[in-house]
Amino acid sequence: MIKHFVEDLPTNSYDQKLEELSKIFDVAPYDVVSLKIRPVRVNLNQYENAYASGWDNQDFREYLENNKENFDKIETDYTSALIETKAGGKIIYIEHETGPELVFETFKVAADITTIIGFVLSIIRIFKKNDDKHYKKEHGQNRIRAISIEKRKKGKRVKIIKIIQIENADKLETEKDIKKMLRRLK
Repeated sequence: MIKHFVEDLPTNSYDQKLEELSKIFDVAPYDVVSLKIRPVRVNLNQYENAYASGWDNQDFREYLENNKENFDKIETDYTSALIETKAGGKIIYIEHETGPELVFETFKVAADITTIIGFVLSIIRIFKKNDDKHYKKEHGQNRIRAISIEKRKKGKRVKIIKIIQIENADKLETEKDIKKMLRRLK
């Protein structure tokens, strides 16, 4: 399915990966955008990766399994999924140790905006839930301070387009911010 695209490419080869993934969408590589949802912690006023835990990744897979009725079709393997939305778009979910990545067609964002917002919010909430449940309980503090959302497009530098404080995961403003962010993707 799509697993070989993820495993066979160097991790820093975004252009090459987006070019290969664009074939699944049957569009030009410049019409594909990737959102990386990265958990971060603040250490000495610098952001560092907080990394996705096994609990996070398991819950991401459960989210996909439990929400199949929201999609037209979903093909999954252990670390990725190809999702066909009810609006006719496709979303590729790829699991990484630094947080999940969602890849989709730029011009289908408007049609799929509700699905993408729900997906991004669920990922953020899963990070918060597991951090509170597992890490904070054991260490007395959270490991994740914020979620960085990065945009990757072919031929362009990786750009952080949104930082969401983890304690705001369930707030309506966060949903509105994500909606605005998605509408500006080009």
